[in-house]
Amino acid sequence: MFSTLVVGYLFLGGAGAGALVVLCLLECVNARRRFGFVVDRTRLGLTFAGRAMTPLRPMAAAGPRSANRARFAGHPRAADPLRVVNHANAGGRSRAAVNHPLVAAFALPVEFFARAWTVCVVVLALGVLCLAADLGRPERVAALILHPQLTAMTVGAYALAASLAVAVAFAAGSNFDGFIPAPSLVYALSAAGVAAGVVVMAYTGVLLASLDSVLFWKTWLLPVVFVLSSLSCGVALAFVAAAFTQTRQNLVRALANLASVDSVLIALEAAALAALLVWGLSGEGTRASAHAIASGDLAPTFWGVVAALGMAVPLVMERFVRHANYGSQLLFVAAFVLAGGLALRWCVVGAGAYDVAQALGQANMLAAGLM
Repeated sequence: MFSTLVVGYLFLGGAGAGALVVLCLLECVNARRRFGFVVDRTRLGLTFAGRAMTPLRPMAAAGPRSANRARFAGHPRAADPLRVVNHANAGGRSRAAVNHPLVAAFALPVEFFARAWTVCVVVLALGVLCLAADLGRPERVAALILHPQLTAMTVGAYALAASLAVAVAFAAGSNFDGFIPAPSLVYALSAAGVAAGVVVMAYTGVLLASLDSVLFWKTWLLPVVFVLSSLSCGVALAFVAAAFTQTRQNLVRALANLASVDSVLIALEAAALAALLVWGLSGEGTRASAHAIASGDLAPTFWGVVAALGMAVPLVMERFVRHANYGSQLLFVAAFVLAGGLALRWCVVGAGAYDVAQALGQANMLAAGLM
């Protein structure tokens, strides 16, 4: 029914949005640990080169107001052109935020975020290209932008554009030195990214569920399956970035905890997918499509790639992330999860051709001599 571009968009858009949500949550967890300080500039016009040549020395002051008072009172350190005031040492509340168990469980270095955000931007950009290519003519793209209507496609397209903008902002901040945002800015941008990412993930299922021509897609279980699959694919993209991250910080604990989260997502996805198949097999109009996935033409791809490679194998491999060769293991886990996510969407979209409504439509066209 749909072209390969639509399947590619459903996969790339969902995986990129899932990575956006996962990385935004990780940014929030690591914000106080990474950006829990304020840069105090004492002269105007400080350039990036001037900052790079200036030593960063932490002050023992209790906060930024004390630093400003010391500067105007002729404190010896007031001559420094750049000073860093560490809020983590300012009080018990800040120290508690940095030493929170959740922060310790998912502590990740800036090198990881630099690579992960780059991967997220690339995947989302490819999803945008697939959507634009599927629209075909440039005037259709222009009409979607200049004359938007409240439809599922319009909402999804704008949410995808917003997701890409947030990912680009985080990628720029992670890959270029000289920019130290306040934690509040990280939280605000992450909230916008999570909202846009959730809309894109749900939209990939809502787009199919909103079509009246296929009864098998008209269920709330389909968006749930796509959201869970997108989140799992997002974790897989984070694993790809972590496998190529070189840092002195020990990543095994954070990645093992992230693998545990992915295991929960895979288990929930499997349960939702099983419920979708049971619902499909129990209905008169949806039985043909569900049968095609469970035991028909699509069954080898579904059971071999989606169920076995995409779910069962990662669940087993993620139990051994704590070993020394976690980098290669994560690449295999990510490859299997992403392959399963792509095959899932291919099977769901392909099942639409077996729907009873499609069969009746083809029969009517044959009777009319149009096929």
